[in-house]
Amino acid sequence: MKRFIIVGEKSSYSEMYKIMCGDVIGVENIYFINDPYSSYTFINRGFRKLLRKLRLKNYCEQLYTLYKQAKLLHKHNKKDEINVIFFNAGLRDEYSEQFLEKLKKKFHVKIGIVFVDSFGTFSAMRAQNLLLNTDLVDYAYTIEDEDLDKSNKLTKCFTPYAKINGYADIPQKHDIYFGGTIKTRGGIIKNCIEKLINNNIKVKIELFTSMEEMNQYKFFGNYPGVSLEDYSAIKDYSQMIVESLESDVLLDITDGGQTALTLRPYEAVVYNKRLLTNNKSILDFKFYDPRYMRYFTEITDEDVQWIKKKEKVDYNYNHQFSIANIINHLTEEGK
Repeated sequence: MKRFIIVGEKSSYSEMYKIMCGDVIGVENIYFINDPYSSYTFINRGFRKLLRKLRLKNYCEQLYTLYKQAKLLHKHNKKDEINVIFFNAGLRDEYSEQFLEKLKKKFHVKIGIVFVDSFGTFSAMRAQNLLLNTDLVDYAYTIEDEDLDKSNKLTKCFTPYAKINGYADIPQKHDIYFGGTIKTRGGIIKNCIEKLINNNIKVKIELFTSMEEMNQYKFFGNYPGVSLEDYSAIKDYSQMIVESLESDVLLDITDGGQTALTLRPYEAVVYNKRLLTNNKSILDFKFYDPRYMRYFTEITDEDVQWIKKKEKVDYNYNHQFSIANIINHLTEEGK
């Protein structure tokens, strides 16, 4: 029997990973580790000895949680195949090559990676290196077509995503919503806001930037419906979902270098929302529907009229984004 441990991470994205895997949490033979840090004072003497043997400089609680779960599953039935699946951003340096090798040898573990970021991005570099330059990774999935030729272990997938239950029938308060960091897209965000407000579109725009850049962007706070705060005020992902669902249209603004889809198209499909995005990749998205999704380079009067038009949305979504599809693929293919 195959058993699966899906590893999240403790960071500002911790809740997001939990939501992305929400529909498999609690499913038999699938174990999700998120926010896995427990006090390292509970690490037993034998495991501390193991860490010293592996020459790890720091005792990472997450390592202990993963090791313990793999050990329990192996003890339950030594013939079971244990699959440990990481998201690329979660494969931090704490997971040394020695530690991963120990997991594989001691508990017959297979290691997989789900790349939700493109190869070459900072958050994918460690996972990319393990995939391309070691024999530790048994299989990997990527959301990017252009990365598929990097390794014969890669398989295409959707970004894993799951709907949060209990968010039905949220009252509409705004016409359009955008929430995110400014980074390199300040100019296009400004142009979008001005076009929308000048055409009496009721916006809710939540922008975040560093304290050092706050003065540079303080003018955003003068627009009605727009807020500007520093990074420390970024809301939990579930809170931002509520803000999204209070609006009729989701606005997705990426900088010029991004080709991978953000989570906005996935949110739009799962929650049956319309989407306005400047990411041209939306045109190749399997769920692209010109009635409900629009691509723009600059927001035009035609886009404004489309936003104002109210329309019942239905993408006929049926769990195609679920990470359960990856697990089913691994089970069916016998990998």
